Amino acid sequence: MRAFQLCFASNQEDSNPIRFLVPELLPEFEPEMSESWEDAPLSLRYRYDVLPPGILPRFIVRTHALSDDAPHWRHGVVLAHSDAKALVRVEADRSEVQMFVLGPDPDTRLILAAILRRELELLNKEIKAQPIEEMKLSSVAERWIGVRALFEVEQADRPVQRLPVQPEGTAEIDVAVELDKVLPSSARAIENKSSASPPPVRIFVSYAHDDERQLKRLDAILDVLEQQHGIEPWSDKRLIAGNDLDEEIRRRLEEMDVFLFIASQASLVRPYIRDPEIRRALERRKTDHIEILAVKLEPCAHDDDPTLGRIQRLGSKLKSIAEVSPKSLGWEQVRKDLLPVIERIRKRKQRSLSRDA
Repeated sequence: MRAFQLCFASNQEDSNPIRFLVPELLPEFEPEMSESWEDAPLSLRYRYDVLPPGILPRFIVRTHALSDDAPHWRHGVVLAHSDAKALVRVEADRSEVQMFVLGPDPDTRLILAAILRRELELLNKEIKAQPIEEMKLSSVAERWIGVRALFEVEQADRPVQRLPVQPEGTAEIDVAVELDKVLPSSARAIENKSSASPPPVRIFVSYAHDDERQLKRLDAILDVLEQQHGIEPWSDKRLIAGNDLDEEIRRRLEEMDVFLFIASQASLVRPYIRDPEIRRALERRKTDHIEILAVKLEPCAHDDDPTLGRIQRLGSKLKSIAEVSPKSLGWEQVRKDLLPVIERIRKRKQRSLSRDA
């Protein structure tokens, strides 16, 4: 059932599942909630010719790391990242999946929306569905417009345009303001002009496989950074079937710009992480000026290690991710701390390219 995205482990003990949640068996009706979802700053809908069966349960399974202790029911789920929250539900009589994103900080709303849009996009590709993605306009009451249409018509010298809207008519729309809710202007500029793409920043994630479940939020954040900032994250979870594990890891160690060590009780005692991974990262830092960073996943002896304790730690003001409640606040701090590192490396690579030109 896990392989077919029909359930997920909601509780584990010593990395072994002890309880599973099956979305198809959840209560059918939406619970009462205090949030004013219909007034959310970002409202999206995905209109299908025919609503794919089981799409919401599969979405719940794929995004379960973002919905711990949140309302779940057969036709909907509430998800969160830092101070942002989202409701995703189906309206079967309209053949729609609806998404509402709330939160005081536009940046964290954007991150949560990017994670959820990406997961739904991947799920639609898997089931070969092609819904129309539409956004509720903030400037025109109860009117919707296709997100793709906004991307296609955006022009720097014409920020406001009169465009067709749903369910009928036309409206004056500030295209950039609406698109800023789903993708930053800097990312859109790169997407529209491939020649403007900055050199990629390659991040090697070193972790213990025992910690995979706890790292699902990090995976989601790195995926967003890949979309918005052009990084290339890599861990051995991205290995293509048939690749030699040791050979591929050693090749990636030579290509990386950032070595990101996930410190935990398990990773500190893994011999392979010590050598070749950490050993090679330290060697390359001396010669190639790569960055070595750490994230403290849980209470462990990382800070007392004579070598690892001196590595720059993302979220350094936090004791560890496990000791933050909710954990998404810790992961959001990790994301924010990683951004200046990405920018610093990119500028260094651009200067190097200019000298070689």
